[in-house]
Amino acid sequence: MHTEHSAPLRPSWIVLTALVAAVLLSSAPAWAEGEERHDGFMIRLGLGFGVSGATFQEPGDGELELSATGGDAGHVNIALGYAVIENLIIHAEMFGGFLTNATVKLNGEEIGELGEDTQLNLYGFGIGVTYYVMPLNLYIAGSLGAADANLQIDGETRELRDASGTAINLMVGKEWWVSDNWGLGVAAQYYRIDMEYANDGELDANAAGLLFSATFN
Repeated sequence: MHTEHSAPLRPSWIVLTALVAAVLLSSAPAWAEGEERHDGFMIRLGLGFGVSGATFQEPGDGELELSATGGDAGHVNIALGYAVIENLIIHAEMFGGFLTNATVKLNGEEIGELGEDTQLNLYGFGIGVTYYVMPLNLYIAGSLGAADANLQIDGETRELRDASGTAINLMVGKEWWVSDNWGLGVAAQYYRIDMEYANDGELDANAAGLLFSATFN
């Protein structure tokens, strides 16, 4: 696969977004509106694990498949938005995950595993909507946007050259109020990434998992 080094190593978008979220939530009373209601400002932070698979295809080089499960297939979801009407929230969303210790297949034949020093990172950046079914406090959410991916090998990040693509994220979740504006919950997540990169290469990835979430609304 065609990659290029990025130097210096760029900071993780997960860390940067967490810092932004911390700043916003430090002024939570100013953002808060109704009590135990889905109105006003919303931020949802989710972490989890599941099953992830990615396939690289390049003309003349065959098909390379990576797959991982459990803690080797991490999931992340971060959404920032505002309720346009009660229970209906429009938001920007970042989602994705990683594969490490992944099983490797070449043209359908298993050839080994990626070591702990090699990790595939998958990213989606999009606009989405979340709708809450009340009073059950169940929600369905979806977003569509751009995709990105890179490999981390021995601590160095290698980007896919000339890469572009799309990403879709779907979630169904349940939350329980733990304060006037905070809810804790669990959600099932599915996301898909389709990318093209240098020399007619293609990357297709699918992932499904369970997220544990904290939502301020």
